[in-house]
Amino acid sequence: MYGLPGQDEASLLETLDQAIALRPDRIALFGYAHVPNLLPRQRQIDAERLPDQAERFAMAALGHERLTAAGYEAVGFDHFALPDDPLARAQREGRLRRNFQGFTDDEADVLIGLGATAISQFPDLIVQNEKNSGRYRMRALAGLLTGERGIARHMDDQRRARIIEDLLCGRAAQLGALAAEPDLAERLRPFLDLGLARLEDGGLMLTPEGRPYARVIAALFDRFRAGQTQRFSTAI
Repeated sequence: MYGLPGQDEASLLETLDQAIALRPDRIALFGYAHVPNLLPRQRQIDAERLPDQAERFAMAALGHERLTAAGYEAVGFDHFALPDDPLARAQREGRLRRNFQGFTDDEADVLIGLGATAISQFPDLIVQNEKNSGRYRMRALAGLLTGERGIARHMDDQRRARIIEDLLCGRAAQLGALAAEPDLAERLRPFLDLGLARLEDGGLMLTPEGRPYARVIAALFDRFRAGQTQRFSTAI
């Protein structure tokens, strides 16, 4: 994890080298998400000790360089896998998927979450279990459904989800009717002008240079995030 309080590039490299020495098949390199409004315990962290955006970006780039130099293939924007790993093969073959657990080669459209706070995903529904472990256990032992809240995924949501997943997984996303959204071209223009993405025949494709910005570009299609960016963690 990068972007931690008091962390610098030297300490990140030390951690990466120790992980590489273990030679796991896969490594996930995530940025620390500082969201004290959602996680009150994070208020104990002095935000002044957190690396700024430029430092976070440099750490992510450094991690990418170190891991790929060690023989790992970049999968999506925050996963790395050895070339023979199924995740790396899925990336090369265009079969990569993205769910709540991260990048995966699992092609199932249904994900069942077990345990307190776990999230289940269906094509037309997303449900989160009761967060309190005691109440979760009581519901489960009583034979009750453990979902505490959820949201229906309408057809427009499912179309947007496919676009977002394709972009995060490195595929060309077919925009369809969303290409006609009045302000989409304006929102995409900075990324297109900088060569971070290409728009061809109704499809949007990230360039290799645009991969670090995958979450930022994909978020343009998330109608729930619009106007609420202060609630979420930073993308870099």
